[in-house]
Amino acid sequence: MKNYLFLLLLTPLGAFGQSLDNWVIGSGGEVSPGSKIQLSWTLGELNTSSVKTRNGMITEGFQQSYLVIPDLKNKSNSEVLDVFVFPNPTADWVQVNFADSKARDFDIFVHDINGKLLQFQQFKSTIQTELSLEGLPAATYMISIQINDNRNALPYSFQIIKL
Repeated sequence: MKNYLFLLLLTPLGAFGQSLDNWVIGSGGEVSPGSKIQLSWTLGELNTSSVKTRNGMITEGFQQSYLVIPDLKNKSNSEVLDVFVFPNPTADWVQVNFADSKARDFDIFVHDINGKLLQFQQFKSTIQTELSLEGLPAATYMISIQINDNRNALPYSFQIIKL
């Protein structure tokens, strides 16, 4: 009986392992999980040093986000175009030019900083055009240009400041 009791004491009752979690030491902060996102903030992190090894990195002082970058290899631009949108900043209009002087069909989308679509215009066989921003308040806008001959390509995007 003593042998069985001795063997029972030597048998592990559970398995223990190591896990790595993101955590922050700060003077204040909060985590607010939602159904699709999680908002996390901290206060009072003054140090900003980092230690990097081949197994990972530790950064003091700021929360490090966990980013997942989608694979864009099937959505890449088949040809790289030089597209110019100027002047920036502007008061009322911007000029859109293609450097190769090749006429093409394209669409222009103007979004506000919150992503709301404010303008949409289609252009046929055009090398350059003026895009009016009259009527829009002074703000920062995103202008996206989608070339119509390659709908799988990513649009060209520009941030424009209207004064």
